[in-house]
Amino acid sequence: KRYYGSLVTAVEQQTAPGAYIVTNVWWLDQICAPLYPSRTFLVTTTPEETAGALRLLERHGVRVATLIWSNESGEAGRMATADTCFSMGREVEIPERRLVLASANCRG
Repeated sequence: KRYYGSLVTAVEQQTAPGAYIVTNVWWLDQICAPLYPSRTFLVTTTPEETAGALRLLERHGVRVATLIWSNESGEAGRMATADTCFSMGREVEIPERRLVLASANCRG
């Protein structure tokens, strides 16, 4: 319980209410369910899906998002903003499951 609680707390502290979170960590939205009323999770499984989710956010006027991935799978798990208006900003590491939270801002 403490492990999951620390994950939820870290995501809550690193994202603002109303935030859009794009992640390729399939279980993260389930663990962070207590944040559903204040954050929106979009789970993607491929780089193409990630780009599509970011383009969808852009079309709806969203200019800031948070990307979350795990470094457990090495560079293969790292998320990117290629082919979107978003560019990566500050990255914060969370020790549990080697998660990385990165801010992404739309330049357009």
